[in-house]
Amino acid sequence: MKLENKNIGSQYNLINTIAIIAIAGTLFILIVLIIFYGWPRESNRFLYVFTILLFVCAIIANNTDHPTLAKYLICYTPILFTMAISVVNKRIGPIYINDYYVSRIVILIVSILPILLFKHNKYVHLVLTMLPAFLCIIFFDPIHRWFEVGIFQTGYVDETYFLTNFVMAMSYVGLNGFIYSIKKKNDLYFDKIVSDSERLKMQYKKLQDLNREIEDQNNTISGQNTKLKEFSHQLSIKVESRTSELTKLNQELAEQNARLEQFTFTTAHNLKSPVTQIKGLLNLINYENGISKNVKELLKKINASCMNLEEVISDLNKILNIKNDSHIVETFNISEIADHIIVGLKDDIHKKKITVHRKYHAIIEFHSIKAFIYSILFNLINNAVKYSDPTKEDPIIDIRIDLKENRLYIRISDNGVGFDQKMAGDKVFQLYQRFNTSVQGKGLGLYIVKTQIDILNGQINVSSQPDQGTQFEIYIPDFST
Repeated sequence: MKLENKNIGSQYNLINTIAIIAIAGTLFILIVLIIFYGWPRESNRFLYVFTILLFVCAIIANNTDHPTLAKYLICYTPILFTMAISVVNKRIGPIYINDYYVSRIVILIVSILPILLFKHNKYVHLVLTMLPAFLCIIFFDPIHRWFEVGIFQTGYVDETYFLTNFVMAMSYVGLNGFIYSIKKKNDLYFDKIVSDSERLKMQYKKLQDLNREIEDQNNTISGQNTKLKEFSHQLSIKVESRTSELTKLNQELAEQNARLEQFTFTTAHNLKSPVTQIKGLLNLINYENGISKNVKELLKKINASCMNLEEVISDLNKILNIKNDSHIVETFNISEIADHIIVGLKDDIHKKKITVHRKYHAIIEFHSIKAFIYSILFNLINNAVKYSDPTKEDPIIDIRIDLKENRLYIRISDNGVGFDQKMAGDKVFQLYQRFNTSVQGKGLGLYIVKTQIDILNGQINVSSQPDQGTQFEIYIPDFST
């Protein structure tokens, strides 16, 4: 805004300066004429005085907030004055041939005033103020002939004079085009400066507002920090107290879990011997004579219950051994383990006409608990064989083993009977959970697989659909890393 005001002020000063220079120039010419030729005739005196008055009017209009009117007066006055003086002097005499050229040159020079006074994009004002000079240059001879003072009417003969109009017109176009291009660059540069200045001013204002906001926020934050420190101190005391309590509870819980596992292990171990003894006694009783048929049937059921109890104790021992045994990390070839399992199950695979696809990628050695990896692969491949769909002509098991981001990746998929995963929910890997009763089983295998993968810090995902098949994806980290 300051630059725009400065530009407006400079425009006012430029108008006044040009008007004053024009007045001074007109007075200077009048004084020179008086000194060398005496007082000019009345018509000439009138033109000089009238011209000076027009320039004075331009100053008055400019200083009374009518700068456009002042610009028009400054642009029109010297052109009309030059043209009028040229005609009047030739009618009064004496006539010199140079007068026909000098007047045109004066008009050509003052024709740049509109470009100096108006901005380059004020096209209407530029056309209206530049048109009189152009018309005077083009119609210079016709106007003089109309007043009977044309060059050939005065008796002068000049074969090259006809080129004057063309030369002056081209000079007008060239001169004003050159001045206009300079003025346009200057205006655009000044507009850019004004725009940049406004933008900087707005940014500075925004920065001041932002600084005030930041200062207010800093004051608010400072107060909040004080409260936060007090709260943090109180919270630290509470957390320290609670942490101490939780540490104590965790220790007690760990001791209780250890005692519980020890109790479970002892119970399972101690129950195994009585169950075996009971089975032996039942076998002896069966050889006794005189036992009724009903008693034998009852003894048969008791024996079956003992066998179930023995299996439960065996399963419990397996689980406890997985969790409690010390496990050795070994280096082994994972593909050899998978091939060994498939060879061990070849009779069932051949019997069910299952096609096994194997795809092993660039894994030579892997570092982990070999027994767990074997158990995981065996349970999943064995399940795929057990739950193959006998109604399908081409039962398939697909085994893929790869290394992804330093983790062992195992994918075992089949097109077997599958199960309803939505119905199974989160019970898939729970103990004694079965989702297909067409094949005999206890629901222990997947629980063992999940337990071993958790110990290995791995991850297992399952997806299954009835009559479509099942897919397991396993990720296990390499213990060498």
